[in-house]
Amino acid sequence: SRTARAAGSVGASADFEDEGFWVSVLPFKYSGGDPDVGALAEGLSEEIVTGLSRYSYLKVSARAAASKVTARYLIEGSLRQAGSHLRLAVQLVDATTGAHLWAETYDRPFQPHQIFALQDDLIPRIVSTCADAFGVLARSISEAVRGKDASLLTPYEALMRSFGYHHRLTPVEHAEARTALERAVEQAPANPGCWAMLSWTYSHEYGHGFNAAPGSLDRALTAARRAVDIAPSNHLAQQALAVAHFFRKEMAACRSACERALALNPLDGSNEAIFLITFMGDWERGTTLIRRAMELNPHYPGWYRVVLALDEYRKRNYRAAIDEAVKANVPGIFWTNVVLAQAYGQLGEIDEAREALRDLLVQKPDFRTSAEETFGKWFDRDLAAHNLDGLRKAGLDVASALHRDAPSTVGDAPDVSDSGAVRAADGFWVAVLPFKYPGSNADLAALAEGLSEEIVTGLSRFSYLRVIARSSTSRYAHTAADVRTVGKQMGARYVMEGSIRQAGANCRLAVQLVDAVSGVHLWAETFDRPFRPDDIFALQDELVPRIVSTVADQHGVLVHSMSAVIAKKSDTELSPHEAALTVFGFHERMTPGEHAKVRATLERAVEQAPDDGDCWAMLATLYSDEYMFGFNALPDPLGRAQAAARRAVELSPSSPLASQALAQSLFFRKELQAFRPVAERTIALNPMDGATGAFIGLLLALSGDWERGSHVADAARKLNPHFPGWYWLAPLFHAYYKGDYQAAVGFAMRVNIPGYFWVPLAAAAAFGQLGDVEQAQKAIQALLAIRPDFGATARAEFRKWMQPDLVEKYLDGLRKAGLEIADTSVPARTASTTPSIAVLPFANLSAEKDQEYFSDGLAEEIINLLANVSGLKVIARTSAFAFRGKEQDIREIAGALGVTTVLQGSVRRGGSRIRVATQLINASDGAHLWSERFDREMTEVFALQDEIAAAIAGALKVKLTGQSATARSYDPNLAAYEAFLKGRHHYYQFSPEHFTSAEQDFMHAIQLDPQWAEPHAALADLYFALAFYGWRPFEGMIPRARAEARQALDLVPSHPLAHAVLGIIAAHHDYDWSEAADQFRRVRASELFPHPNVHLLSLFYLLSLGRFDAALDEVGKAIAQD
Repeated sequence: SRTARAAGSVGASADFEDEGFWVSVLPFKYSGGDPDVGALAEGLSEEIVTGLSRYSYLKVSARAAASKVTARYLIEGSLRQAGSHLRLAVQLVDATTGAHLWAETYDRPFQPHQIFALQDDLIPRIVSTCADAFGVLARSISEAVRGKDASLLTPYEALMRSFGYHHRLTPVEHAEARTALERAVEQAPANPGCWAMLSWTYSHEYGHGFNAAPGSLDRALTAARRAVDIAPSNHLAQQALAVAHFFRKEMAACRSACERALALNPLDGSNEAIFLITFMGDWERGTTLIRRAMELNPHYPGWYRVVLALDEYRKRNYRAAIDEAVKANVPGIFWTNVVLAQAYGQLGEIDEAREALRDLLVQKPDFRTSAEETFGKWFDRDLAAHNLDGLRKAGLDVASALHRDAPSTVGDAPDVSDSGAVRAADGFWVAVLPFKYPGSNADLAALAEGLSEEIVTGLSRFSYLRVIARSSTSRYAHTAADVRTVGKQMGARYVMEGSIRQAGANCRLAVQLVDAVSGVHLWAETFDRPFRPDDIFALQDELVPRIVSTVADQHGVLVHSMSAVIAKKSDTELSPHEAALTVFGFHERMTPGEHAKVRATLERAVEQAPDDGDCWAMLATLYSDEYMFGFNALPDPLGRAQAAARRAVELSPSSPLASQALAQSLFFRKELQAFRPVAERTIALNPMDGATGAFIGLLLALSGDWERGSHVADAARKLNPHFPGWYWLAPLFHAYYKGDYQAAVGFAMRVNIPGYFWVPLAAAAAFGQLGDVEQAQKAIQALLAIRPDFGATARAEFRKWMQPDLVEKYLDGLRKAGLEIADTSVPARTASTTPSIAVLPFANLSAEKDQEYFSDGLAEEIINLLANVSGLKVIARTSAFAFRGKEQDIREIAGALGVTTVLQGSVRRGGSRIRVATQLINASDGAHLWSERFDREMTEVFALQDEIAAAIAGALKVKLTGQSATARSYDPNLAAYEAFLKGRHHYYQFSPEHFTSAEQDFMHAIQLDPQWAEPHAALADLYFALAFYGWRPFEGMIPRARAEARQALDLVPSHPLAHAVLGIIAAHHDYDWSEAADQFRRVRASELFPHPNVHLLSLFYLLSLGRFDAALDEVGKAIAQD
């Protein structure tokens, strides 16, 4: 269009032009008067920019910079409304010629409250159609540079030229792309895209047999790692790494890279990870992703359907396979004729099969001799054998090692001995045979099938287990076979089988796990249950987790057996997979010597396999053990633990082991706000892992979330009846915390781990609180026999695990039991002569018991005001609020917090009036230094906060600084203030559900008082947190966070939290380090009292720069303030 051509030529910049083919998104137009539709138009154009920016090979101009860039491509759109329906017209224009490259119209019903859902529907379609590897932009750019002499291509042009190879997949195109890319990485050795695409061409030397040269897969892996080292968040680099690992048959590393590639750009329908996931055996997930990709970009290449055809063939749906292959309509790709030939062959339609074979052999004349090798590169051996069988039935005389070397088979089951040999050499594989039901009840037959299928799924959640796909074991559904023979054929060390029998209204499930090498039954169990057809799913949901956890978690039958086998090997003989498993054995027999040995083994393993997420996760737990148990401690154990855990999460984002390792390191580093969402993700990743559930439940409880932690730990004990005694620690600590000391004694006895110091310790403290001196003394003697120095180290030991209030309660119990606890062990929390204060949460005495948000908010505002008092140390909100509801002497609280004074109070609301009673208490003797009751109208609440702060300052003989008088330059609407306090109250609960409530409250506050900056800044911070913790997509949250921060700054230009949010977005999302530096400079320059999250965001920014000392300073400030 004329407009597009004009826009494309505005503000020409030679510097930008040299970098590539720029893309600009013009603001979408809407000429009507409906503000909701106007907001939709703005949101669409903004989020399309964000979506396009995820494609590292596109040069997308920021909206603000669009007028300064010479854009080759323009995306423009318009919205029109007709009643309750909208029509969005979008077009992509080549601004140099004015040609329309693509246009589409979308008609949708419209309701204002569904704006975000509408954006989430439309944006992925538009972005993927334009931007993915087979999208309009990649095709246009690659064609534009295709005719250029390869020696004259810039590195960026060489990169885009290589997309043309992927569009054609011919040896000639491959050679040209490889040559251009090799030259490009010499010219631009820091270009990750060129290294990634070069790696791909090297992998295709092997995968497609194009222009093969020696060491293709080694070169591919080296180039891919180079790309990832340069740009770990480049999704092309991660895809290239996955491809290299796939062809090298390094499937664990391939899966990790695939998950990372998918996470980095969920809008990319051309992501190679989708297809690799499919070929690695997860056909259900892979084909689901492929169908979604086809839905997003209707211009997908036809070979996508060839993969769907292979899936149908794999499932023996031969007619459906033919239908998909015909729909693919890509006769130039030999795979189409492969599928057609083998499917027709299986159906016995020989004429059609031979026609497809003739076409295939024209394309691949050597396919008779190369078929098996080709299949072996791409598929598991079971599918390869199935493919060869179809081709033979079609009439192709295939020379096959699989066919020649086949030993005798069991019944009608096809031979898979080679597949079994590969598996047997690769580790501890587990096969779940189809559960048998000999009767005629269709519902029980469905239950048998469902149980075996869901057990396979459940076992597959344990990353350290290698589970044979159900499609490979299904051939034994109707065949009686010896378990040892089946194990040998399948290459499975362990085989699980089960059977269901019926007696009246009851059924009996018998399950057993067998070591197929020795024939030994490792575990067997019988479950008797009443049976009703309506309860099939409920029965599966009850039985499957019990079976899976009992055999698979780290205290389960499989791990015990594998550990015993591995223990017979020398450390240097262990594979990385076996090295990871040694940690489970260490946790069964925890000694310093065993710890040192296993740690050295894991450190060697991560050198051998730097992309193995499980090895990094287990190494992280060993580093944490240095701190937790004092084993072989080296400098900064928790820092090393967190670094290793983050590496594990990066490599294996869906691994429960990696997530648990990260949660553990965060807990012991006392980063509890970050710990809780990671803990919840750990549980969600594998709810059938009883061991992980028990440990994470314990940590959640000790972090202060007693209800949630106890629930998780209780559920874990129900999963595996063979759990170790430490599973009882969560209810033990909870009982003691609640003052139920008799129950605590009972739980301590149930722990029953000889030599475990927590057992006599917990019993001694509980007996001490009960006044049972004789039993308390016995327990103390037992404790000192294990830990003779515990009196000197008690406080430090407790502080590793517990919050301050529980630490003091245990020390009190041990003192009452007769243990002398050295005062010198009390570290930083000693009262000083410097005036200091802790403001406890104000008690809510209102008739409405949901007013806690208001009483908390009042106390928090007073904390913020007192923080501006010169010469007064103010304890952070989190530390002070930990004593909510505790029936504890004020002097004990002051001692725990290390303050000289404590402010406590109560709030009572009645109608429009408020009554606040406050008492300022001297920590040394418990005397009241000052007390006052304030009766005010609610409209006077802000003046009341200032009055209380001033009275405290006067009582302590310190002065309010001038800053405090100006800290609140704006008194908001009272209803807006209440809504804001509610939002902040929900924010501090820190969960996805509470964040949603906080979002609603902050938005309500903005509606009530749009001129108040605080809820805008809080909402910006909330949106970034939702994205950062993975609770909502980045592409949806970042634009909203940015908009709210800017609105806050329009109202208060120096607002520190708003600047911090814009700074962290610039750093972690935009990679605009100059903008990030400017925003955080403005944070430091602000005279306003900073929110604690300002320090947190500053910390993330400084860590990104590698400025660790400055980051530690921010940690100190954040801890001091909150």
